[in-house]
Amino acid sequence: MKIKCFDIKELREWEKEVGLEVIVNEVSQANRNNPQAPVEYNFNANIPDTIIKLGTGSDIRAEGDTADEAIEAFCNNISGKIIIYKAQDENERREIAVPKLYFDPDFIEDTGGNDGNNK
Repeated sequence: MKIKCFDIKELREWEKEVGLEVIVNEVSQANRNNPQAPVEYNFNANIPDTIIKLGTGSDIRAEGDTADEAIEAFCNNISGKIIIYKAQDENERREIAVPKLYFDPDFIEDTGGNDGNNK
């Protein structure tokens, strides 16, 4: 029996490792049928200029009602896949195997700085 193991990484650790950044944008959607209704907002998360290999060929995007939900959905969408950054640019094109990603909103990056013993 073969067991397939995946690397598991927090999103911001992975971003730093591969040199890419997930961008989250707030998107407003006015209700065209009822202009008096309040504008609804949702969030999109994506990495610009990146597609999933053997996928649709379109940008990778995920939506959510909050920024955290959009980022979590994004992690689920690309985990375990190969993404292509700048597919049309022969000088900058990169294929990146994505580990299982998770998003921790309370993540604090270890900068290797002060360990609390310095005064």
